[in-house]
Amino acid sequence: MKGLRALPVLGWLLHQARGSKMGTSQAVTKTMCAPQCNGHCFGPNPNQSCHDECAGGCGSPWETDCFACRHFNDSGACASLCPLPLVYNKLTFQLEPNPHTKYQYGGVCVASCPHNFVIDHTSCQGLFWGQDSGRKEWVEDV
Repeated sequence: MKGLRALPVLGWLLHQARGSKMGTSQAVTKTMCAPQCNGHCFGPNPNQSCHDECAGGCGSPWETDCFACRHFNDSGACASLCPLPLVYNKLTFQLEPNPHTKYQYGGVCVASCPHNFVIDHTSCQGLFWGQDSGRKEWVEDV
């Protein structure tokens, strides 16, 4: 495996496809998806579509078996949003605090923001001290 770092990604994929030992090989193929799958599937049949929140393929139809998430990764499951701070209670007809609230930190849902980040509604925002003024300033990008 020496010299793998110097190989470009395509070269590395071809190296993996041929197998690193003599006599071993792996097939590299593109799965032809059923039209209903919109190009995201793990097999050729209509019931082998990836979950809508999967990006880049999957191993099953479940949001927990995506190769990458389209929006957010929430404890290993792809989701369109992280669990919001307030949820609607159908019995009381009111918004109530969600005990399972998580915050957006990049492409991941986290239960608490990392050190030097603050909660800004539903996401973690970077905060730093200005060297000259000593005042707090927002960092827009996470």
